[in-house]
Amino acid sequence: AAVPTIRYLVAESAVGPLLVAGTARGLCWIGFEPDPAVLRRRYPSAAVTPDDGTVEDWARQALA
Repeated sequence: AAVPTIRYLVAESAVGPLLVAGTARGLCWIGFEPDPAVLRRRYPSAAVTPDDGTVEDWARQALA
């Protein structure tokens, strides 16, 4: 089976940094813990990597 890739970014919100993450299938995480290690703990079998543009639109919508 293929290893899922989770892409993430940290965006500034009115109440602090917001970690937004997703896969090719969709959004999988929004939270105020800005450390991507939380994703590695929650999804240990996934490859966790900085965003390549996949998550940017979701983050913008979350902050709108």
